[in-house]
Amino acid sequence: MSSTNARTLDLLRLLEGIPALSVGAANAMIEACMICFESRGHKSGVKLKVYGSFVGTFTINWRYTITDDMRRYWQDEDEATEYAAYGIALLLIEELTGYTTLQRANKGFGFDFWLGYYDERLPISTQREARLEVSGIRRGNRRQILSRVKQKLAQTEVSDGQYPAYIAVVEFGTPMAQVVRK
Repeated sequence: MSSTNARTLDLLRLLEGIPALSVGAANAMIEACMICFESRGHKSGVKLKVYGSFVGTFTINWRYTITDDMRRYWQDEDEATEYAAYGIALLLIEELTGYTTLQRANKGFGFDFWLGYYDERLPISTQREARLEVSGIRRGNRRQILSRVKQKLAQTEVSDGQYPAYIAVVEFGTPMAQVVRK
């Protein structure tokens, strides 16, 4: 898929009905995304290339202005990168698979989020279709990304069984993402 055929991911979509996200969590992810992209010299409209089980290019858009307060808050680069990767991965998974993010997973299961098709009339536990493990890299290369994917594939083994797993590693320097289905 060429960049002229890029699909659009609007960060504000995180605020629109993703069952696993409160407004506060969604806003934190949006801010972290903006900070991570800005730290690597990118502005709204940046192209993100996707590799792995899915291939494509996405234009990432946001409408907020980054403030000094945001910059001061997101000084912990690891935490900012983690939250930003969550935001991008949740949007990518929805676009690439049709799944929405139903619920945050408990620590120890080897993944971050439960995915499925949301129906507010049913318990979340009956709607689970897949697992999602996310990782972020502020600046890296393809070799580092593939190594992280391998690590995350192994990490999900603890919960292997009935549900497939998706691994999304988001890198903000190029930017690019490796999304694989296990």
